[in-house]
Amino acid sequence: MMQHVVVATEEGVLLADRVTVADRFGLRMLGLAWSPPPEAGGGLLIPRCRAIHTFGMRYALDIVFLDASCSVIRVERDVRPGRLLVGGRLAASILEVPAGRLPASHPRPGERLNLRASVPVEDAGPYLFDQIAST
Repeated sequence: MMQHVVVATEEGVLLADRVTVADRFGLRMLGLAWSPPPEAGGGLLIPRCRAIHTFGMRYALDIVFLDASCSVIRVERDVRPGRLLVGGRLAASILEVPAGRLPASHPRPGERLNLRASVPVEDAGPYLFDQIAST
């Protein structure tokens, strides 16, 4: 079963409410490539990831690099297809959403994000529990 999370800032600003957690090899490798944009509120969270590419993308993305405590390291907006982005040694996870769907003023570097399961808790995997517990 696919896991989904709600992503918001500590101030309560909702960033996305149906983010798929890419916790399986195939989903991690394919990401959002070759697919239509997710519905409003959708995106992809790639745990244990420091770099991404946008080869095969059909639309631009907003990319948020997160450290191990879910604090924002860097935000890249309107990343076009055919790019490679590296978050650096502190990056632990990456959030991808279609370009233009994040609020203009959030997220900001240094801002901590809260991840909350949007599926029944018993269906959430161990990594998701680690992330929720750290918020």
